[in-house]
Amino acid sequence: MRQKIFLLFALLAMTAGKQLQAQDVTFTARAPEAVVMGEQFQLVFTLNTRGTNLRAPDLSEFDVLMGPTWSYNSSTRTINGQSTNVYTESYTYILMPKNEGTFNLAPATIRVNNANYSSNALIIRVLPQDQSNPSSTTQGGGGSSRTSQS
Repeated sequence: MRQKIFLLFALLAMTAGKQLQAQDVTFTARAPEAVVMGEQFQLVFTLNTRGTNLRAPDLSEFDVLMGPTWSYNSSTRTINGQSTNVYTESYTYILMPKNEGTFNLAPATIRVNNANYSSNALIIRVLPQDQSNPSSTTQGGGGSSRTSQS
């Protein structure tokens, strides 16, 4: 009887482990493609699982007004008896540019289950105050990136 219970727990543990491995880790960076000098904007890093040790890119070209602020969302959805758990966490910065120009933000990194993952890189154009900003309402530079594990 003990052997059957042990085998059942072992089978459950292996199944849970495979489900965790099957989930692809996505870590994305998002910010406006263009901002106007003197206006603040959000830089958001989003991860689809639990992570630790966020390492943001060099933000020295911007004043960090706030952040990183951590938030998460967890939900369960059941359709036709099939349950799906969705977990997302975000790290948000509020930034203000120090100078006009085009700035390349390197990928951020985060640790998930003893492996490092990198976000996508971003390019942010800082326009003079008198120029119209056609991209101010859209979030650019999206996309996800999964990198090799360390």
